Amino acid sequence: MNAIYDTLGLRYATTRRADAKIVASITRLADLHLKGTYLDLACGSGNYSTALSRLIDGQWHGLDSSIVMLEQAKKQSSLIKWKVGNAENLPYTDNKFDAVICVNAIHFLDLARSFQEVYRVLNKGRFVIFSALSEQLENYWLINYFPNMIQRAMDSMPTQAIVKEYLVKSGFIIKDIIPFTVEKDITDFFLYSGKFNPELYLNSDIRNNMSQFSRLCLPEELDAGLSKLRHDITNGNFTKVSNRYSSIHGDCTYFVASKD
Repeated sequence: MNAIYDTLGLRYATTRRADAKIVASITRLADLHLKGTYLDLACGSGNYSTALSRLIDGQWHGLDSSIVMLEQAKKQSSLIKWKVGNAENLPYTDNKFDAVICVNAIHFLDLARSFQEVYRVLNKGRFVIFSALSEQLENYWLINYFPNMIQRAMDSMPTQAIVKEYLVKSGFIIKDIIPFTVEKDITDFFLYSGKFNPELYLNSDIRNNMSQFSRLCLPEELDAGLSKLRHDITNGNFTKVSNRYSSIHGDCTYFVASKD
């Protein structure tokens, strides 16, 4: 993962901005309060930890395995304690944090070891995860244009059942599982952010900051898919295509777990 994000990290924060609605939901679900101590696990360029720290005063920490990503994070906030490290071996003492968050990153982690480590460093607080799931990806209309990429993404992404299994095995109590649906005004341009705005995927700066396009889409599939998408947008066929893809299970999912 380091090599990918050492490349993405150079301009990651230019298109991957914290979405205000996701920030508000995490604040509520993680039960963040003033003067707490918090960890953003696999924080990347620090978009969410920075946004959350501006809402909730406290001791904020951000951990990521990519030095380049953390250099971007440091430019966003000098108050957060950024650290290079791995989720499977957290460089923190037991019971240190009042809450831990992880946004769009669990597909890069060893869930068994990472969740055990989060449980160890959490002090009777909440662990909030935001992520797409394997079964949600198959309902993205992107599969019509980039089927091999989406299949590879599905293979790399955990299912809801797997996330639940490893949370429980690590000792967590699952408080809630909440579907999230992408809206037109979303500002964090992760994989399915262009659900209502397909032109986003024609922008290489935006696309290159989506790890699925950067690591899972072969050049020939990218060229063919973009050509097909561009043609459908131009001739008005895109709406018919996108209308074939929908899910009552949402586009991403919040998991809320606690250590009581």
